[in-house]
Amino acid sequence: MTTQVTPDTEYDVKARRIAGTHVEKLDQIDAAIAELLDIKMLECAAHEPGVQFLAVPRPRSHIFGMTVTILALLIVLALVLSVHTSFA
Repeated sequence: MTTQVTPDTEYDVKARRIAGTHVEKLDQIDAAIAELLDIKMLECAAHEPGVQFLAVPRPRSHIFGMTVTILALLIVLALVLSVHTSFA
């Protein structure tokens, strides 16, 4: 089930200092995330064995790329429409 916390009426999540090498910092962050995910599992799905929550990043927005693409296509379209064909 969970590895770091037990079911309780309230949870005390203490602030922590993250320090050390890059790898050590990542390990400390992973441990903090695991603790929070354990609390979430206890509160949301304690009655369902085998359920796990994953910490995944939110998908990035593609608004900037789509805007640049649309503008580039509009410029190409304007150039194509403005070209006059010569009849020989």
